[in-house]
Amino acid sequence: MMTLLLIAASTLIGVAGFAGLLHLIPRLGAAGTRISAWLCRAPGLDLVVSLFTWFPPTVLGIVFGWRGVVGAIVGQVVGMLVWMFAHELANRTDVGGPRIVTFLNRTVGRLNNHV
Repeated sequence: MMTLLLIAASTLIGVAGFAGLLHLIPRLGAAGTRISAWLCRAPGLDLVVSLFTWFPPTVLGIVFGWRGVVGAIVGQVVGMLVWMFAHELANRTDVGGPRIVTFLNRTVGRLNNHV
């Protein structure tokens, strides 16, 4: 059980840290702008999506077996929730404006939008 929690915690830190790094890259001057532009198109975008989605469960699954897969998925989900919470706190002035969640709640229903 401890291994599973350590894997989930390390994945959470990795995912949240990588999301934070992606926010900092454009602020690094001309080089950061070039790197950011590269990450917005293939193959850079493929790399970013891979590092957020299939890479952690695959690698940790190979190394730790089923605990690695489950821990990585739990860490990814919690890491994204932490990032979303921090992002909304950092952009507090925009939270009251139009949001896609409001539109989707009206279109498909609140339960269907969140399940």
